Amino acid sequence: SASRLAGKGVGGVSGSSSAWDSNPMADPDHDGAVNLLEYAMQTHPLNASSIARLEIGTAAEQPGCIELHCRMRASATDILYVIERTTDLVSWEEFTPSDVDYLGSSEKVISSGVQMKTLRLGSETAEGAIFRIKVMPVP
Repeated sequence: SASRLAGKGVGGVSGSSSAWDSNPMADPDHDGAVNLLEYAMQTHPLNASSIARLEIGTAAEQPGCIELHCRMRASATDILYVIERTTDLVSWEEFTPSDVDYLGSSEKVISSGVQMKTLRLGSETAEGAIFRIKVMPVP
């Protein structure tokens, strides 16, 4: 499914995986992003100003279309990215491309080792919804 986006490769900050895999749920820079998320988004786990979030915008070329932008580590085969949505903050569901309003996706390299994945949704899918990204190690 389009919401389960596998990355490629292993490596953490400065080529070392130990920054995230020794304690993936730690947040040494106290920025709210645990080491696993910092690794997946290729941000720095010791720099609080280095953080990436799921961004939401509108598509200029498609009126009524919402875009979700997700920064991803381009070389990570050991990470799974899952887009989820809710309308009540209680029950979350995985976004799937079978949704009637799924309009496609694209990827572009934004810097060395980092790509931006964009999912385009119609207004019916996005209206009243809150989205989040969940990252987890590939089993």
